Amino acid sequence: MTHRWTDWLHRYPMILVLIPIIIVILWSDYAGWTLGHKNTTLSQTEQDSTLVYRAALIDYPLQRNKTVRFTANLHTGKTVYLYFAKDSTSSLPTAGDTVIVYTRLQQGGKIGSFDYGRYLLRQGIAGSGYVAPNNWIICGHKDIRGPKAWQQFLIQRYRQSGINEQQLPVLSALTLGYKEDLDANTRRSFQRSGAAHILAVSGLHTGLIASLLAGIITLWGRLKPLYEQKWKRRRNSLFIIIGIWIYAALTGMTPSVVRSAVMVTMAAIAYMFYRKPFGINTLLTSAVLILIVHPTDLFSISFQLSFAAVFAILICHSFTESLNIITISLAAQLGVMPLTLYYFGQTSNYFMLTNLVVLPMATIVVYLAVAILALGPFLYIGPALAWLENHLLECMQTFTSWIENLPYAVTERSISIWTTIELYGIIIVGVILLNIIHNHRHQINNR
Repeated sequence: MTHRWTDWLHRYPMILVLIPIIIVILWSDYAGWTLGHKNTTLSQTEQDSTLVYRAALIDYPLQRNKTVRFTANLHTGKTVYLYFAKDSTSSLPTAGDTVIVYTRLQQGGKIGSFDYGRYLLRQGIAGSGYVAPNNWIICGHKDIRGPKAWQQFLIQRYRQSGINEQQLPVLSALTLGYKEDLDANTRRSFQRSGAAHILAVSGLHTGLIASLLAGIITLWGRLKPLYEQKWKRRRNSLFIIIGIWIYAALTGMTPSVVRSAVMVTMAAIAYMFYRKPFGINTLLTSAVLILIVHPTDLFSISFQLSFAAVFAILICHSFTESLNIITISLAAQLGVMPLTLYYFGQTSNYFMLTNLVVLPMATIVVYLAVAILALGPFLYIGPALAWLENHLLECMQTFTSWIENLPYAVTERSISIWTTIELYGIIIVGVILLNIIHNHRHQINNR
Protein backbone atom coordinates (compact mmCIF):
# COMPACT_ATOMS: atom_id res chain seq x y z
CA MET A 1 0.00 0.00 0.00
CA THR A 2 2.82 2.41 0.90
CA HIS A 3 4.47 1.72 -2.42
CA ARG A 4 1.24 2.56 -4.24
CA TRP A 5 0.88 5.89 -2.41
CA THR A 6 4.50 6.91 -3.00
CA ASP A 7 4.17 5.91 -6.64
CA TRP A 8 1.00 8.03 -6.93
CA LEU A 9 2.75 11.03 -5.37
CA HIS A 10 5.71 10.52 -7.70
CA ARG A 11 3.39 10.61 -10.70
CA TYR A 12 1.48 13.68 -9.45
CA PRO A 13 3.99 15.79 -7.49
CA MET A 14 1.92 18.99 -7.77
CA ILE A 15 -0.40 17.70 -5.06
CA LEU A 16 2.48 18.24 -2.58
CA VAL A 17 2.40 21.92 -3.57
CA LEU A 18 -1.38 22.27 -3.69
CA ILE A 19 -2.16 20.85 -0.23
CA PRO A 20 0.02 23.36 1.73
CA ILE A 21 -1.49 26.24 -0.29
CA ILE A 22 -5.02 25.10 0.57
CA ILE A 23 -4.09 24.74 4.26
CA VAL A 24 -2.64 28.27 4.36
CA ILE A 25 -5.73 29.74 2.68
CA LEU A 26 -8.11 27.93 5.04
CA TRP A 27 -6.10 29.01 8.09
CA SER A 28 -5.97 32.61 6.86
CA ASP A 29 -9.71 32.67 6.34
CA TYR A 30 -10.30 31.13 9.78
CA ALA A 31 -8.04 33.77 11.34
CA GLY A 32 -10.07 36.51 9.65
CA TRP A 33 -7.40 37.72 7.26
CA THR A 34 -8.66 39.31 4.06
CA LEU A 35 -6.37 37.33 1.72
CA GLY A 36 -5.13 40.19 -0.40
CA HIS A 37 -8.26 42.38 -0.20
CA LYS A 38 -7.44 45.62 1.60
CA ASN A 39 -9.81 47.72 3.68
CA THR A 40 -12.76 45.37 3.15
CA THR A 41 -14.24 45.54 6.66
CA LEU A 42 -16.76 48.30 7.31
CA SER A 43 -16.18 50.46 10.36
CA GLN A 44 -18.82 50.61 13.07
CA THR A 45 -19.54 54.23 12.12
CA GLU A 46 -20.24 53.25 8.52
CA GLN A 47 -22.65 50.54 9.66
CA ASP A 48 -24.46 52.70 12.23
CA SER A 49 -24.85 55.90 10.22
CA THR A 50 -26.29 57.08 6.91
CA LEU A 51 -23.42 58.90 5.22
CA VAL A 52 -22.47 60.60 1.95
CA TYR A 53 -20.06 58.74 -0.34
CA ARG A 54 -18.43 59.41 -3.67
CA ALA A 55 -18.72 56.18 -5.68
CA ALA A 56 -17.42 55.10 -9.10
CA LEU A 57 -19.73 52.52 -10.74
CA ILE A 58 -17.21 50.04 -12.15
CA ASP A 59 -19.49 47.32 -13.55
CA TYR A 60 -22.57 46.96 -15.71
CA PRO A 61 -25.91 46.92 -13.86
CA LEU A 62 -27.65 43.81 -12.60
CA GLN A 63 -31.41 44.18 -12.92
CA ARG A 64 -33.59 43.11 -9.98
CA ASN A 65 -37.35 43.36 -9.53
CA LYS A 66 -37.30 46.67 -7.63
CA THR A 67 -33.63 47.68 -7.75
CA VAL A 68 -30.59 47.82 -9.98
CA ARG A 69 -27.29 46.65 -8.51
CA PHE A 70 -23.94 48.23 -9.32
CA THR A 71 -20.47 47.32 -8.09
CA ALA A 72 -18.91 50.55 -6.83
CA ASN A 73 -15.53 51.77 -5.62
CA LEU A 74 -15.97 54.26 -2.77
CA HIS A 75 -13.67 57.20 -2.12
CA THR A 76 -12.75 55.46 1.15
CA GLY A 77 -11.05 52.68 -0.84
CA LYS A 78 -13.71 50.02 -0.21
CA THR A 79 -15.68 48.13 -2.86
CA VAL A 80 -19.41 47.70 -2.22
CA TYR A 81 -22.68 46.76 -3.91
CA LEU A 82 -25.07 49.69 -4.34
CA TYR A 83 -28.75 48.92 -4.93
CA PHE A 84 -30.49 51.84 -6.67
CA ALA A 85 -34.28 51.94 -6.39
CA LYS A 86 -36.08 51.90 -9.72
CA ASP A 87 -37.93 55.15 -10.22
CA SER A 88 -40.27 55.67 -13.18
CA THR A 89 -39.90 59.45 -12.92
CA SER A 90 -36.15 59.57 -13.51
CA SER A 91 -33.39 57.65 -15.25
CA LEU A 92 -30.83 55.58 -13.38
CA PRO A 93 -27.04 55.97 -13.51
CA THR A 94 -25.07 53.92 -15.99
CA ALA A 95 -21.85 51.94 -15.86
CA GLY A 96 -18.86 54.25 -15.63
CA ASP A 97 -20.71 57.06 -13.83
CA THR A 98 -19.28 58.63 -10.69
CA VAL A 99 -22.08 59.45 -8.25
CA ILE A 100 -22.58 61.08 -4.89
CA VAL A 101 -24.85 58.83 -2.83
CA TYR A 102 -26.49 59.11 0.58
CA THR A 103 -26.79 55.62 2.04
CA ARG A 104 -26.20 53.37 5.01
CA LEU A 105 -23.85 50.45 4.39
CA GLN A 106 -24.38 46.99 5.83
CA GLN A 107 -21.84 44.23 6.27
CA GLY A 108 -24.29 41.42 5.47
CA GLY A 109 -25.51 38.77 7.89
CA LYS A 110 -26.45 35.13 7.83
CA ILE A 111 -29.18 33.72 5.59
CA GLY A 112 -30.04 30.48 7.37
CA SER A 113 -26.71 28.69 7.71
CA PHE A 114 -25.15 30.75 4.89
CA ASP A 115 -22.90 33.56 6.11
CA TYR A 116 -23.51 36.16 3.38
CA GLY A 117 -21.24 38.76 4.97
CA ARG A 118 -18.31 36.37 5.04
CA TYR A 119 -19.03 35.38 1.44
CA LEU A 120 -18.88 39.04 0.36
CA LEU A 121 -15.60 39.59 2.20
CA ARG A 122 -14.07 36.62 0.39
CA GLN A 123 -14.97 38.35 -2.89
CA GLY A 124 -13.44 41.64 -1.76
CA ILE A 125 -16.86 43.27 -1.21
CA ALA A 126 -17.07 45.27 2.02
CA GLY A 127 -20.86 45.35 2.14
CA SER A 128 -23.92 46.77 0.43
CA GLY A 129 -26.16 49.83 0.57
CA TYR A 130 -29.63 50.79 -0.62
CA VAL A 131 -29.90 54.11 -2.48
CA ALA A 132 -33.39 55.61 -2.43
CA PRO A 133 -34.72 57.84 -5.24
CA ASN A 134 -33.36 61.39 -5.10
CA ASN A 135 -30.52 60.24 -2.82
CA TRP A 136 -27.92 60.35 -5.55
CA ILE A 137 -26.52 62.67 -8.21
CA ILE A 138 -24.10 62.09 -11.08
CA CYS A 139 -20.86 64.09 -10.82
CA GLY A 140 -18.74 62.51 -13.54
CA HIS A 141 -18.33 59.70 -16.06
CA LYS A 142 -15.51 57.52 -17.35
CA ASP A 143 -16.14 54.88 -20.00
CA ILE A 144 -15.57 51.29 -18.90
CA ARG A 145 -12.88 49.67 -21.01
CA GLY A 146 -11.30 46.25 -21.27
CA PRO A 147 -12.93 42.79 -21.20
CA LYS A 148 -16.24 43.91 -19.67
CA ALA A 149 -16.74 46.49 -22.40
CA TRP A 150 -15.80 43.95 -25.08
CA GLN A 151 -18.33 41.53 -23.60
CA GLN A 152 -21.10 44.13 -23.87
CA PHE A 153 -20.03 44.94 -27.44
CA LEU A 154 -20.38 41.28 -28.46
CA ILE A 155 -23.78 40.98 -26.77
CA GLN A 156 -24.92 44.01 -28.75
CA ARG A 157 -23.52 42.34 -31.89
CA TYR A 158 -25.72 39.31 -31.17
CA ARG A 159 -28.73 41.59 -30.82
CA GLN A 160 -28.02 43.45 -34.05
CA SER A 161 -27.61 40.18 -35.93
CA GLY A 162 -31.13 39.08 -35.04
CA ILE A 163 -30.89 37.10 -31.79
CA ASN A 164 -34.20 37.79 -30.07
CA GLU A 165 -34.53 39.08 -26.52
CA GLN A 166 -35.89 35.74 -25.24
CA GLN A 167 -32.83 33.76 -26.36
CA LEU A 168 -30.17 36.44 -25.95
CA PRO A 169 -29.63 35.93 -22.18
CA VAL A 170 -29.06 32.17 -22.69
CA LEU A 171 -26.68 32.73 -25.61
CA SER A 172 -24.77 35.42 -23.67
CA ALA A 173 -24.39 33.09 -20.69
CA LEU A 174 -23.47 30.04 -22.74
CA THR A 175 -20.83 31.71 -24.93
CA LEU A 176 -19.62 34.74 -22.95
CA GLY A 177 -20.32 33.80 -19.34
CA TYR A 178 -22.61 36.84 -18.91
CA LYS A 179 -25.44 35.50 -16.73
CA GLU A 180 -26.79 38.72 -15.22
CA ASP A 181 -29.77 38.85 -17.61
CA LEU A 182 -30.92 35.27 -17.04
CA ASP A 183 -34.32 35.10 -15.36
CA ALA A 184 -34.97 32.87 -12.36
CA ASN A 185 -37.10 30.36 -14.30
CA THR A 186 -34.37 29.74 -16.88
CA ARG A 187 -31.73 29.28 -14.20
CA ARG A 188 -34.01 26.90 -12.32
CA SER A 189 -34.81 24.87 -15.44
CA PHE A 190 -31.16 24.34 -16.39
CA GLN A 191 -30.17 23.56 -12.82
CA ARG A 192 -32.93 21.05 -12.10
CA SER A 193 -32.48 19.28 -15.44
CA GLY A 194 -28.73 18.82 -14.88
CA ALA A 195 -27.63 21.28 -17.55
CA ALA A 196 -26.45 24.17 -15.33
CA HIS A 197 -22.83 23.54 -16.34
CA ILE A 198 -23.73 24.52 -19.90
CA LEU A 199 -24.35 28.09 -18.71
CA ALA A 200 -20.98 28.27 -16.94
CA VAL A 201 -18.19 28.84 -19.44
CA SER A 202 -15.65 26.11 -18.70
CA GLY A 203 -13.66 23.30 -20.28
CA LEU A 204 -16.38 22.45 -22.79
CA HIS A 205 -16.38 25.97 -24.20
CA THR A 206 -12.61 26.57 -24.20
CA GLY A 207 -12.10 23.12 -25.72
CA LEU A 208 -14.47 23.99 -28.55
CA ILE A 209 -12.73 27.33 -29.14
CA ALA A 210 -9.29 25.66 -29.09
CA SER A 211 -10.50 23.02 -31.56
CA LEU A 212 -11.90 25.77 -33.79
CA LEU A 213 -8.60 27.68 -33.73
CA ALA A 214 -6.64 24.52 -34.48
CA GLY A 215 -9.04 23.73 -37.30
CA ILE A 216 -8.65 27.19 -38.83
CA ILE A 217 -4.86 26.93 -38.75
CA THR A 218 -4.76 23.55 -40.50
CA LEU A 219 -7.97 23.90 -42.54
CA TRP A 220 -9.39 21.08 -40.42
CA GLY A 221 -6.46 18.73 -41.03
CA ARG A 222 -5.92 19.30 -44.73
CA LEU A 223 -2.78 21.38 -44.16
CA LYS A 224 -1.64 19.60 -41.01
CA PRO A 225 1.43 17.94 -42.62
CA LEU A 226 2.71 21.41 -43.55
CA TYR A 227 2.64 22.48 -39.90
CA GLU A 228 4.60 19.64 -38.34
CA GLN A 229 7.88 21.56 -38.59
CA LYS A 230 9.16 22.64 -35.19
CA TRP A 231 8.91 26.42 -35.64
CA LYS A 232 5.47 26.22 -37.26
CA ARG A 233 4.29 23.87 -34.53
CA ARG A 234 5.33 26.41 -31.89
CA ARG A 235 3.84 29.32 -33.80
CA ASN A 236 0.50 27.54 -34.08
CA SER A 237 0.51 26.61 -30.40
CA LEU A 238 1.21 30.24 -29.50
CA PHE A 239 -1.70 31.32 -31.70
CA ILE A 240 -4.05 28.94 -29.85
CA ILE A 241 -2.78 30.11 -26.44
CA ILE A 242 -3.35 33.79 -27.31
CA GLY A 243 -6.80 33.02 -28.71
CA ILE A 244 -7.84 31.06 -25.62
CA TRP A 245 -6.78 33.82 -23.21
CA ILE A 246 -8.57 36.46 -25.27
CA TYR A 247 -11.69 34.31 -25.00
CA ALA A 248 -11.12 33.87 -21.26
CA ALA A 249 -10.90 37.65 -20.88
CA LEU A 250 -14.15 38.11 -22.81
CA THR A 251 -15.94 35.75 -20.42
CA GLY A 252 -14.87 37.65 -17.33
CA MET A 253 -12.01 35.40 -16.14
CA THR A 254 -14.24 33.20 -13.95
CA PRO A 255 -12.45 30.40 -12.03
CA SER A 256 -13.81 27.67 -14.31
CA VAL A 257 -12.69 29.35 -17.53
CA VAL A 258 -9.28 30.30 -16.07
CA ARG A 259 -8.78 26.68 -15.01
CA SER A 260 -9.59 25.41 -18.48
CA ALA A 261 -7.51 28.16 -20.15
CA VAL A 262 -4.49 27.20 -18.03
CA MET A 263 -4.97 23.54 -18.95
CA VAL A 264 -5.23 24.34 -22.67
CA THR A 265 -2.12 26.54 -22.38
CA MET A 266 -0.11 23.75 -20.74
CA ALA A 267 -1.34 21.24 -23.31
CA ALA A 268 -0.31 23.61 -26.13
CA ILE A 269 3.14 24.09 -24.58
CA ALA A 270 3.54 20.32 -24.32
CA TYR A 271 2.53 20.06 -27.99
CA MET A 272 5.27 22.55 -28.87
CA PHE A 273 7.92 20.20 -27.48
CA TYR A 274 6.38 16.95 -28.74
CA ARG A 275 5.31 15.87 -25.27
CA LYS A 276 2.03 14.48 -24.03
CA PRO A 277 0.67 16.43 -21.02
CA PHE A 278 -0.38 14.53 -17.89
CA GLY A 279 -4.03 15.38 -17.30
CA ILE A 280 -4.16 15.27 -13.50
CA ASN A 281 -0.84 17.07 -13.10
CA THR A 282 -2.05 19.75 -15.50
CA LEU A 283 -5.24 20.17 -13.47
CA LEU A 284 -3.31 20.39 -10.18
CA THR A 285 -0.87 22.91 -11.66
CA SER A 286 -3.72 25.12 -12.87
CA ALA A 287 -5.24 25.00 -9.36
CA VAL A 288 -1.91 26.06 -7.83
CA LEU A 289 -1.51 28.97 -10.26
CA ILE A 290 -5.08 30.20 -9.74
CA LEU A 291 -4.87 30.05 -5.94
CA ILE A 292 -1.52 31.84 -5.85
CA VAL A 293 -2.92 34.71 -7.93
CA HIS A 294 -6.39 34.77 -6.36
CA PRO A 295 -6.57 32.75 -3.11
CA THR A 296 -10.26 33.45 -2.42
CA ASP A 297 -11.22 31.45 -5.51
CA LEU A 298 -10.89 28.43 -3.22
CA PHE A 299 -14.25 29.47 -1.72
CA SER A 300 -15.87 30.03 -5.11
CA ILE A 301 -18.62 27.51 -5.90
CA SER A 302 -17.62 27.72 -9.57
CA PHE A 303 -14.00 26.85 -8.71
CA GLN A 304 -14.99 23.89 -6.53
CA LEU A 305 -17.53 22.44 -8.97
CA SER A 306 -15.22 22.90 -11.96
CA PHE A 307 -12.23 21.15 -10.40
CA ALA A 308 -14.33 18.38 -8.84
CA ALA A 309 -15.94 17.58 -12.20
CA VAL A 310 -12.72 17.60 -14.22
CA PHE A 311 -10.80 15.63 -11.59
CA ALA A 312 -13.52 12.96 -11.61
CA ILE A 313 -13.41 12.78 -15.42
CA LEU A 314 -9.62 12.39 -15.43
CA ILE A 315 -9.78 9.65 -12.78
CA CYS A 316 -12.45 7.88 -14.83
CA HIS A 317 -10.20 8.11 -17.89
CA SER A 318 -7.55 6.08 -16.05
CA PHE A 319 -9.99 3.14 -15.90
CA THR A 320 -11.17 3.27 -19.51
CA GLU A 321 -9.44 3.44 -22.86
CA SER A 322 -11.75 6.12 -24.18
CA LEU A 323 -14.37 8.55 -22.94
CA ASN A 324 -17.83 9.25 -24.34
CA ILE A 325 -20.76 11.41 -23.30
CA ILE A 326 -22.10 8.71 -20.97
CA THR A 327 -18.87 8.13 -19.04
CA ILE A 328 -18.09 11.85 -18.93
CA SER A 329 -21.56 12.64 -17.56
CA LEU A 330 -21.39 9.87 -14.96
CA ALA A 331 -17.92 10.86 -13.77
CA ALA A 332 -18.68 14.59 -13.66
CA GLN A 333 -21.95 14.04 -11.79
CA LEU A 334 -20.26 11.79 -9.26
CA GLY A 335 -17.57 14.42 -8.71
CA VAL A 336 -19.96 17.31 -8.08
CA MET A 337 -22.92 15.54 -6.43
CA PRO A 338 -21.81 16.09 -2.80
CA LEU A 339 -21.16 19.78 -3.50
CA THR A 340 -24.51 20.32 -5.27
CA LEU A 341 -26.34 18.71 -2.35
CA TYR A 342 -24.41 20.90 0.11
CA TYR A 343 -24.78 24.22 -1.71
CA PHE A 344 -28.13 23.81 -3.49
CA GLY A 345 -29.85 21.03 -1.56
CA GLN A 346 -30.73 19.14 -4.74
CA THR A 347 -29.34 17.05 -7.57
CA SER A 348 -30.74 16.10 -10.96
CA ASN A 349 -31.79 12.48 -11.55
CA TYR A 350 -31.96 12.71 -15.35
CA PHE A 351 -28.59 14.41 -15.89
CA MET A 352 -27.42 11.69 -18.29
CA LEU A 353 -30.45 12.03 -20.57
CA THR A 354 -30.07 15.80 -20.45
CA ASN A 355 -26.39 15.74 -21.44
CA LEU A 356 -26.95 13.27 -24.28
CA VAL A 357 -29.09 15.93 -25.95
CA VAL A 358 -27.84 19.25 -24.59
CA LEU A 359 -24.07 18.77 -25.04
CA PRO A 360 -24.27 18.26 -28.85
CA MET A 361 -26.71 21.18 -29.07
CA ALA A 362 -24.38 23.39 -27.04
CA THR A 363 -21.50 22.54 -29.37
CA ILE A 364 -23.52 23.70 -32.38
CA VAL A 365 -24.67 26.82 -30.49
CA VAL A 366 -21.06 27.85 -29.75
CA TYR A 367 -19.90 27.39 -33.34
CA LEU A 368 -22.96 29.21 -34.68
CA ALA A 369 -22.27 32.07 -32.27
CA VAL A 370 -18.74 32.43 -33.65
CA ALA A 371 -20.16 32.46 -37.18
CA ILE A 372 -22.75 35.10 -36.20
CA LEU A 373 -20.09 37.38 -34.72
CA ALA A 374 -17.94 36.99 -37.84
CA LEU A 375 -20.64 37.07 -40.53
CA GLY A 376 -23.48 38.93 -38.82
CA PRO A 377 -23.06 42.19 -40.79
CA PHE A 378 -23.38 40.40 -44.14
CA LEU A 379 -26.80 40.66 -45.79
CA TYR A 380 -28.89 37.45 -45.59
CA ILE A 381 -26.07 35.39 -44.04
CA GLY A 382 -26.25 37.00 -40.59
CA PRO A 383 -30.06 36.86 -40.27
CA ALA A 384 -30.11 33.26 -41.50
CA LEU A 385 -27.56 32.20 -38.89
CA ALA A 386 -29.42 34.13 -36.19
CA TRP A 387 -32.71 32.46 -37.18
CA LEU A 388 -31.10 29.04 -36.84
CA GLU A 389 -29.48 29.98 -33.51
CA ASN A 390 -32.78 31.29 -32.11
CA HIS A 391 -34.58 28.05 -32.93
CA LEU A 392 -31.77 25.89 -31.55
CA LEU A 393 -31.72 27.83 -28.27
CA GLU A 394 -35.51 27.60 -28.07
CA CYS A 395 -35.31 23.82 -28.53
CA MET A 396 -32.65 23.60 -25.81
CA GLN A 397 -34.77 25.56 -23.34
CA THR A 398 -37.88 23.55 -24.20
CA PHE A 399 -36.00 20.30 -23.65
CA THR A 400 -34.55 21.35 -20.28
CA SER A 401 -37.99 22.52 -19.17
CA TRP A 402 -39.45 19.14 -20.19
CA ILE A 403 -36.77 17.28 -18.23
CA GLU A 404 -37.37 19.51 -15.20
CA ASN A 405 -41.06 18.60 -15.15
CA LEU A 406 -40.60 14.83 -15.44
CA PRO A 407 -41.62 12.78 -12.36
CA TYR A 408 -38.80 12.45 -9.81
CA ALA A 409 -36.59 14.78 -11.85
CA VAL A 410 -34.83 16.11 -8.77
CA THR A 411 -33.69 14.68 -5.45
CA GLU A 412 -33.97 17.38 -2.80
CA ARG A 413 -31.83 16.88 0.26
CA SER A 414 -29.66 19.37 2.13
CA ILE A 415 -26.51 18.02 3.76
CA SER A 416 -23.93 19.44 6.16
CA ILE A 417 -20.29 20.09 5.40
CA TRP A 418 -19.36 16.99 7.41
CA THR A 419 -21.71 14.80 5.37
CA THR A 420 -20.17 16.31 2.24
CA ILE A 421 -16.72 15.30 3.45
CA GLU A 422 -18.00 11.81 4.30
CA LEU A 423 -19.48 11.39 0.81
CA TYR A 424 -16.19 12.37 -0.79
CA GLY A 425 -14.44 9.92 1.55
CA ILE A 426 -16.72 7.13 0.30
CA ILE A 427 -16.06 8.16 -3.30
CA ILE A 428 -12.28 8.16 -2.73
CA VAL A 429 -12.41 4.70 -1.15
CA GLY A 430 -14.45 3.49 -4.11
CA VAL A 431 -11.91 4.95 -6.56
CA ILE A 432 -9.04 3.24 -4.70
CA LEU A 433 -10.84 -0.12 -4.84
CA LEU A 434 -11.58 0.34 -8.55
CA ASN A 435 -7.92 1.19 -9.12
CA ILE A 436 -6.82 -1.99 -7.32
CA ILE A 437 -9.26 -4.10 -9.35
CA HIS A 438 -8.21 -2.39 -12.58
CA ASN A 439 -4.51 -2.98 -11.91
CA HIS A 440 -5.15 -6.59 -10.92
CA ARG A 441 -7.03 -7.29 -14.16
CA HIS A 442 -4.33 -5.53 -16.14
CA GLN A 443 -1.66 -7.76 -14.59
CA ILE A 444 -3.70 -10.88 -15.35
CA ASN A 445 -4.18 -9.84 -18.98
CA ASN A 446 -0.44 -9.24 -19.38
CA ARG A 447 0.52 -12.72 -18.21
